[in-house]
Amino acid sequence: METQEITHPESGGWSQPQIDLLKRTICKGATDDELALFVHICKRSGLDPFSKQIYAVKRWSEQDKREIMSLQTGIDGYRTIAQRTGEYAGNDEPIYDSEVNTHPNKATVRVYRLIKGIKCCFSATARWDEYKQAKKDGKLNSFWVRMPYLMLAKCAEALALRKAFPAELAGIYTHDEMGQADNPTSEDQSHSEECSKPSPKIDPHLLDQILDLIKKLAIGPEQLKTRLAKINKSQLEDLTDKQATLIIGKLQKEWANTMTAPPSQPHLCETISLDTANRLDELFVALNYGPEKQQAILDEVKAPSWNMLTPSQGIFVLTKLETEYAGLSKNIF
Repeated sequence: METQEITHPESGGWSQPQIDLLKRTICKGATDDELALFVHICKRSGLDPFSKQIYAVKRWSEQDKREIMSLQTGIDGYRTIAQRTGEYAGNDEPIYDSEVNTHPNKATVRVYRLIKGIKCCFSATARWDEYKQAKKDGKLNSFWVRMPYLMLAKCAEALALRKAFPAELAGIYTHDEMGQADNPTSEDQSHSEECSKPSPKIDPHLLDQILDLIKKLAIGPEQLKTRLAKINKSQLEDLTDKQATLIIGKLQKEWANTMTAPPSQPHLCETISLDTANRLDELFVALNYGPEKQQAILDEVKAPSWNMLTPSQGIFVLTKLETEYAGLSKNIF
């Protein structure tokens, strides 16, 4: 019997028989537009649907009165996409509000990305009430009963990775995050009022990334209005996810071009706290302080080098830089 060879998404293109197979199996019931979107995201992310690295899930939308397709992967899929950029610099262990209760109320994860050689920290927090997954009877599903800390940490890590790699992860969610979409809901008045509000066209996570980059680049209201007018938009909320992803990529390049990587030196974590060190790194980047300016600050506090900075000297420098950054940002919305 003659068989059709199935090529991996990274090989540069899919055959028509392969796409037909997708529609009969993995994307069963998908419209032509949904299938085209699925194929595009698979090729862009490099995830292989035939190895179950990415899959399509359809859920009923009360607002649209039809099933809507969402693209999902696991946390390993997110890590794979981040790793392939060559800029993923790992993550810290999750931090919980408490580890003595049956489940945490929130989990925070920090991930790191190298931007122009600088290790930048991206932090995100997932809250139990927003992500816990329940069955139809309202009881937690088995994974969230047996491993509540791990499951919430995976959601927090996914949020942090999407902050660090917005262009690469746009349009893809982890099943750990999206499982709560199937939770039973109550038909109370406040819910009805929320449903009556028009939903934004742009993914909230993408909007947050754009607003963060706008602040870092000191883009004022008039300049933002001019940029939006070029794509026939009056406000950021009117952007589609595709437009938002393209804008994020452009703003990230602009931000990277403003950075001046400091000379090779120990990371600022040996004598001062990790939070202080990370914030100092961010402020050096935001204020575009190169080696000469950094050395002037060292001279001011009479520290021989950054790895010899004492906690009190670190707090002094942090306060100084925060004040300078606040002055730079006072006219930015």
